[in-house]
Amino acid sequence: MADNTIVCSDGCNMNEISFAQLKKAAIDVSGSRTLDNASAGATACAILTDKGNIYTGVSVNTVSVNICAEQSAVAAMVTACESHIVKVISVNSRGTVCQPCAKCLELMLSLCNENCDAEIAIGEDTSAKLSQLTAIKSADKVTVLESERLRLVPLTLNNISEVFESFTYDVTKYMYPSAPKEIAESEAFVKTTLGKMEKGREIVFAIRNKENDEFYGLVGIHNITSGAPEIGVWTKTAVHGKGYGFEAVSRIIAHTREHIPFEHIIYPVDKRNYPSRRIPILHGGVAMKEYNMVNLNGDTLEIIEYWIK
Repeated sequence: MADNTIVCSDGCNMNEISFAQLKKAAIDVSGSRTLDNASAGATACAILTDKGNIYTGVSVNTVSVNICAEQSAVAAMVTACESHIVKVISVNSRGTVCQPCAKCLELMLSLCNENCDAEIAIGEDTSAKLSQLTAIKSADKVTVLESERLRLVPLTLNNISEVFESFTYDVTKYMYPSAPKEIAESEAFVKTTLGKMEKGREIVFAIRNKENDEFYGLVGIHNITSGAPEIGVWTKTAVHGKGYGFEAVSRIIAHTREHIPFEHIIYPVDKRNYPSRRIPILHGGVAMKEYNMVNLNGDTLEIIEYWIK
């Protein structure tokens, strides 16, 4: 039996093996290792199979090749002639639960038809079926969402100039980011966001007028693999006060409830931004946290964090 396989004792019921036990197995093999021309162990994974065995693996990274911890654990499992997954948990170097990437989710799903019911840890006390999470991985394949007056179109490189022109200081007054001084800053933001979308971590849409296709701003659902995704929205000053932000968020919440498993949706907002505070409140949001933070403009934000069920 491979070294990274843990065999249950006689009479062990796989259903009795908790995520806490799996997490310990993953932590036991975690820890960064520096190799000659690579690094390993930044993340670790533990997989429980239907036979009650636990397979572990760690990530391996070189300049040109990256192997996820989940892929290492899957390789060990398949080498042992197993493919039916019951539970999966992954942790980073700090022991915090992190969700497998889109490619790893697809890999696990393809091994065995029954794996669609495998439970994947997406938070310290939250899990979701693999079939649910593979719907998340198609975030970058979402075409267009529509509401009464708006079309929400997935962000592309074509939006760079629109974002640069519209994301002004007045827009960012109660937000963490600062207004871009050069278009290169907007280009970097869009490219970074597209990378996260490709990995299934967030979905960001350009808000457009349904009739004339005018660009109004951006709306997104972030950290969608965390179990507590966060909504962000901004609209350009020319259309403030017309309810477009509320309408865009309503459509995003509906999409999230249909496609993304979560415990609650987070909507952080500065307490002085009364128009934006109405958005989570009118969606049943409850104020759960308050804290201050300094934004990139150097201003202190007074954040209220609303949770929407």
